[in-house]
Order: sequence, then C-alpha cells, then structure tokens
Amino acid sequence: LSESTTPAKLDSLHVLLVSSLCDYTGNSVTARRLAQGIGAARCTCADVASFTDADALKRRVRDDAVDMVVGIHAFRSGRLMTELGVPYVIVLGGTDVNINVNQPEKRTVMEQALRGAGAIIAFTAEMLATLVSTCPSVRYKAHLVPQAILTSVPPLPVLASAPPTDAAADTAKDEQAVLEHLDIRAGELLLLLPAGLRPVKDVLFAVEAIAEWHRRGSGVVLRIVGPQLDPEYTGSVQRALDA
Repeated sequence: LSESTTPAKLDSLHVLLVSSLCDYTGNSVTARRLAQGIGAARCTCADVASFTDADALKRRVRDDAVDMVVGIHAFRSGRLMTELGVPYVIVLGGTDVNINVNQPEKRTVMEQALRGAGAIIAFTAEMLATLVSTCPSVRYKAHLVPQAILTSVPPLPVLASAPPTDAAADTAKDEQAVLEHLDIRAGELLLLLPAGLRPVKDVLFAVEAIAEWHRRGSGVVLRIVGPQLDPEYTGSVQRALDA
C-alpha cells in the first residue's frame, strides 16, 4: 500500500477482510485462506452481506479500530469501500472480470473502487489482463498473485501407547468409503466437479458433455459437489440429471 506498509509494520495492524462467507463457496474459502496468511496482528472476516451500505462498513472500521480492509470481489465488496478513511485492497473475483465488467452500472462501481484501492490482486494472468484492458489507469498498482496450496505438513508425533497402523490400508478404506458415498460402481471413472449451483458456474455444460460420452459407451460418471446457491438453477440441474 505504501513504503511504510512493510511486513514489520503489517504485524502490528488490525486487518478486516470483507467477503461473501456463504459456506463452501470459493469466496468463503479464499477469505479464510487469506486471513490465515496475511500475517497481521489481528485479522477478522466479515460477511459482505452484513453491511447494508458503505456507512455500515465505515462504522465497523471505526468501532473496531481497523487499520486496513481487504475486499474480495471488486463489485460486491468494492461498492462499500468508498471513503473508508483507511487503506484498502481489492482482490478480484472471477465474476468481476467475466460478468460484471460487461454490465455498465456494475463496471462504474468497480472502477470507482479500483481507483481508490491501494493495491489490486489478481489470481491469474487472464484476470490481470482483463483488468488492465478495462481500467488501464490502475495498472501500476495491480499485482498477479497466483493461488497455491500447502503441499506438506509437519509430521504428527508418534505416541508410544498408540497401536501401529497401516497407512495404505487406511487410505484405501477412506477412498472406498468416498466412492460408496458417491455411488461409484466398479469399472466406472469418476469426474468430480466442485461448484456451487448458480448460473455463472454453468455446470450444465459438463452435464451435456458427459451425456455425449455416455452415448458413446463411456464409463465416466459425473458427480457435482457444492452448495445449492440458486434454487431455480438447482432445479434445472436436477431435471437435466434426471433426464
């Protein structure tokens, strides 16, 4: 955000992370991952839906002595960021660059939020390119920060009284339990699609493709795992699966 916002300074700040916190959604998972990795003295998450307007967020910032705000989604969170009185960062969402940027009213709100941000984060090069072409004036403060996962964890301590276990057997047992829960039969190939059921995810595209494979005799089966976020769309997906 500035030359004074160094890691040494960050660990003394109270950071408020504003995002949709609906369970099992990408924004919710991202928010909690960021909260764990930001490294501030205090980092709290707030559901964007809990703020009726920008003044409500401003009151939260004042009452909780927040030093900096991180908003996930340039439209959904960014519309609340105007005149906060503290620096803020915008983390772009997929809907921002794929949908909202093409809607004039939402695009205007996004551009205002982006111009006021101290920094803008894009998770992919494609998102960054769309941002730069849409709002070139913010290019100097836009950063590509690819998402990653932790691929190793510290080994668990071995207790002297604990009975020996066969890790491979335990893993196979867990895998079998998952396959049974998903109703996968012997010889079938599982295609797992984690996605919340809402139109922007377009899971019916995958349903149509799998149906074509089935007509060719493929043993691939599709399982969609995610929250039912849009009742009408959920109904259309269920009807397509039942057809």
